[in-house]
Amino acid sequence: MADQIRDIVQTFSEEEKREFRLFINRQRAKKNRIDLQLFELFCEIKEYKPAQILTQLTPVTNFNAYHSNRKRLLKHLMDFVMVKRMDDDATSASRIMALIALAQYLFEHRKKNAAWTYLFKAEDLAKKNDQFDLLDNIYNLQIQNAVDDLSPPLDDILAKWKVNKKLADEDERAEIAASIIKIKLAEFKSSMVKMDIHGFVVKTLKEYNLEDAIIERPRMLFRFMSMIRGLVLATKEYYDFEALIINQYEKVNTEIGFEKKDHFYKLNLLYMISHVLYRNRKFDESLTYLQQFKENIYLYKKSYFNTFYPKYILLFAAIKSYQGENEISIELLKNTLEENHSLGTKQRLNMNLNLAVYYFQSEEFKKSNQVLLLLGHTDNWLKKTMGAEWLARKNLIEIITQFELGNVDIVENRIRSFKKQHALLMKLKAYKRIQTFIGFIEDCISRPDWVASDDYENHVNNTVNRLPLQREDILAIAFYCWLKSKMVKKPYYEVLVEVVNEKG
Repeated sequence: MADQIRDIVQTFSEEEKREFRLFINRQRAKKNRIDLQLFELFCEIKEYKPAQILTQLTPVTNFNAYHSNRKRLLKHLMDFVMVKRMDDDATSASRIMALIALAQYLFEHRKKNAAWTYLFKAEDLAKKNDQFDLLDNIYNLQIQNAVDDLSPPLDDILAKWKVNKKLADEDERAEIAASIIKIKLAEFKSSMVKMDIHGFVVKTLKEYNLEDAIIERPRMLFRFMSMIRGLVLATKEYYDFEALIINQYEKVNTEIGFEKKDHFYKLNLLYMISHVLYRNRKFDESLTYLQQFKENIYLYKKSYFNTFYPKYILLFAAIKSYQGENEISIELLKNTLEENHSLGTKQRLNMNLNLAVYYFQSEEFKKSNQVLLLLGHTDNWLKKTMGAEWLARKNLIEIITQFELGNVDIVENRIRSFKKQHALLMKLKAYKRIQTFIGFIEDCISRPDWVASDDYENHVNNTVNRLPLQREDILAIAFYCWLKSKMVKKPYYEVLVEVVNEKG
């Protein structure tokens, strides 16, 4: 059974772990803190059982003391996370809630002058950050204290309350619509039933009267595009999404504009555009938007950098690799992994997996295998953390890496394991071709001469259900190019760059 306190600690980056060590000693530094010892054990990759932990804690000798220190550590962790969230809160919600609580406290203690001062500050901050639910609390508190001399006219408060109520109601309806769509999307991903998810999204937005709001408000546009993108990522239908998101983004950017409070949503939209152009193999156009994305990362908040810069690195490296500059991609990821100690677990795993791919493309198969081995963790843990699709991609890369290393027995064992482990995934429409690709790998093992013949090329063409090249998923192309390199007896990377840059 998973240890819930350890799960919290394992979400921390190396920088956050360093900050917590300082935080836990913020009131008075102590030597040999048991709660800090416990924290250090939870930081380790190895997971200890309670009895094993007890033997390493000094001078704890019984489980009562162990559990007391667990409770103390949990309280420190909760306090740290709360403070961290307030510091990194791009929407200022935490600060607004603190100001409301302070104003309410001051009203209760008849310090009305100070109470109104802080309540007006909360109102101004909430307006700037589109915190309509918090504004509703603020206006209700103003209405409750409207008898005071310092209060604005009640009619003015009520007028603002009515306008805000409409916006708060839109936000509430958007939350409900998003939840409904997420549930449907989860059902779509886990079943074989054909569904018109795009139509369902449009119908849901119409049902909750959100059609105008998604255009007029950047936050709502971001929410809407995230919903559609969820469908795109599940079905691999990137082609139609490109025009939709670019048109909507440019319309807002030129006609309404993005204010400072909208910057988080602007960054997300720029990344979505850069990513969909990359998946549609429009690399130069993707780099243009990616440059805008990078420039905007450095504005306003440090938290934006930590969240978005690793996304920039991953996408820039991927594009450069497909453009024939694989060495740039390798060096970029190597340096980032070595120098950026604030990377989260998922960011680090993504970078290492891509680095393994780039080594593979350079025919440095031993280095590729070494990086894959250093990923650590069980497949079950990786599936839970990164998702079934990520794990399947990792397992496929392991299989073809072992093939290139000449380890046929390992390849055959991995294939058997893959078929069993990913049986449900391969039944889904978007992933059915994985099973076909596994069959091709088995052909490369058992009948290599046939693979290099014209007859085999006809066999592949008759077996693979391909989309038109401009609509084909780039990752599917990448795996197919490995097979094609065996068929035409050319280096894989040479074939890959040639095929992904075809325009027909």
